[in-house]
Amino acid sequence: MRYKQSKILSIVVTLVIGSLLVFTGSLVAAASQAGFLQGTWSDHLSVEGFPTFPMYCTYFSDLVGAQVGGSMLCTINRIELPTPQGKLVLQGTGHGVWAQTKSREFDFTMAFFITDGSGNLVGMSKIRGVKHLNESMDKYTGEGIDEIMDFEGNIMATSSWTVEGTKMVVEPME
Repeated sequence: MRYKQSKILSIVVTLVIGSLLVFTGSLVAAASQAGFLQGTWSDHLSVEGFPTFPMYCTYFSDLVGAQVGGSMLCTINRIELPTPQGKLVLQGTGHGVWAQTKSREFDFTMAFFITDGSGNLVGMSKIRGVKHLNESMDKYTGEGIDEIMDFEGNIMATSSWTVEGTKMVVEPME
């Protein structure tokens, strides 16, 4: 009788462990599919707004890296914002986060430091938006807002923007 109970317990434990392994494998596969925003993207943005900044550029490019786990980095060469108080400059690396909200849709928030024309920190650019991946997951479109604010949180300017992004791929040397 004891042998029979031990054999049944052994079979149950084996089935439970096997089920857990299959379930864990399914979670890993699902997680890798949900991470399809990960990679480096070349973005081309169109900007509208900043009504007090008529000379603000209306089109620029940047590079965005989306990491597994939801972190982002974005590099912008240099954007100058002429204001009544003087020139504001956005350049360098922005840091942010992203989260999947639908099958191929991702919300994100990113921040860049803003300096004056002399290089002194004067505030931040807080960018919020959404990206929509195409079916082949190698391009996206998106839209959002940018708020330029001082370090006390006072908004100095806002804009809206649209983006078209293309995922970078490894190009073989020939």
